[in-house]
Amino acid sequence: NILVVNKPCSLPVHPSGRYRRNTVLGVLAKEHHMHGLFNVHRLDRVTSGVLLLAKDRGTALQLTQAFREGRARKRYLARVRGR
Repeated sequence: NILVVNKPCSLPVHPSGRYRRNTVLGVLAKEHHMHGLFNVHRLDRVTSGVLLLAKDRGTALQLTQAFREGRARKRYLARVRGR
């Protein structure tokens, strides 16, 4: 019931503002016929990383609540080059 995606930077998760077509949800729908996915947590457009999507509303609610209550967490790791 969970889909895990390695989201590249510069690709928004869902349509908003000037980004309408090339989004994670749009690509999954068009190229993989995966419709009706639920975004569980945020990942900014300029941020790459693991993105959790739920395939049904019940799973989305459970995962969202787990993040809200601290039973699930995100950890960010930055790779820096130079000084």
